[in-house]
Amino acid sequence: MQQILLENIKIYAFHGCLPEENIIGSWYLIDLCVEADLEKAGETDCLNYTINYATLSEIIHNRMAKKSNLLETVCYDILNEIGNVSDLIHSAKIKVSKISPPMPGNIEKASVVFSKKYK
Repeated sequence: MQQILLENIKIYAFHGCLPEENIIGSWYLIDLCVEADLEKAGETDCLNYTINYATLSEIIHNRMAKKSNLLETVCYDILNEIGNVSDLIHSAKIKVSKISPPMPGNIEKASVVFSKKYK
């Protein structure tokens, strides 16, 4: 099994339960790991036998543009959408981190991690 990784995608978005989070917004970091059978892509050098990472990035950007109270919902939705991309995908794992969340203390980021098996 091979992996496609998209790491440290930085997006400004408006997620959170506090009213100001939906107005002011904040920065998020997203890491995605997709496990798929990419052996034939390696052998043939053909895009038809892999997962186009631009498609994965587009799914993330589109979902991050929709407001949600919970990062759990964001992760859940992204993984469900990724499952529709290709039959080559066996599983995926996503980490969404809110940078400098509005909480007491100096917290670098708060993160949620979800994983899903498709086969």
